Amino acid sequence: MKGSLHADGVSLPIGEGQTILAVLRAAGASLPTLCYDPRLPPQGSCRLCLVQVQGRPQPVAACTTAAEPGMVIATEPPALREYRRVILEMLLSETPPSQGCPRCSLLGLCQLHAAAARYGAQGNLLPRLPTRTPSPDPNPFILRDYRWCIACYWCTRICQEWEMAGAITAVGRGQDTRIASLPTDRLLESPCTFCGQCINTCPTGALMDRKLLGQLSTARASP
Repeated sequence: MKGSLHADGVSLPIGEGQTILAVLRAAGASLPTLCYDPRLPPQGSCRLCLVQVQGRPQPVAACTTAAEPGMVIATEPPALREYRRVILEMLLSETPPSQGCPRCSLLGLCQLHAAAARYGAQGNLLPRLPTRTPSPDPNPFILRDYRWCIACYWCTRICQEWEMAGAITAVGRGQDTRIASLPTDRLLESPCTFCGQCINTCPTGALMDRKLLGQLSTARASP
């Protein structure tokens, strides 16, 4: 496809088959997402990448909407910034206070808390929901602390659709949804190959590398 669209007043070229998000990211725009992975078909579930397209009554998900020549797009109008803030505050209400996030404390802001800081989202404005529970899985490689899980299903999708391992899946419904490995919820007894892709894609501290955690903790404890 030839042509260009206009995003926030800037003309951007459109590549063959690109979505709005692909066009924006190719140009260096940092539109937030908490579920998008270029290796997987987009699902548009987190709703953080909504943009306003001139002539359309409702915002559209940039990750699932095909880019078309002549589109005029606004990525950060005040209404969408407020929408993102509310979405993020809802996600924060499902997790413990951000000061305890293991990924943030050891590796810098995770994707969830980086987005929250960007949009001024606070974790104490909405009633805090019961958090999910850590997995009792004793495997020596992956720490599964699902108190930090936001049910984005990024880890299950990368495991099932990209790695083709099918070691983890979502079970339950609503706030009772949790990530589990079948049949025993022990990764060592599942098809898991411990490739680490689930850790790399997790946007919070729900999945962490036990070995890395140990190394960083030891380094911090050393004089």
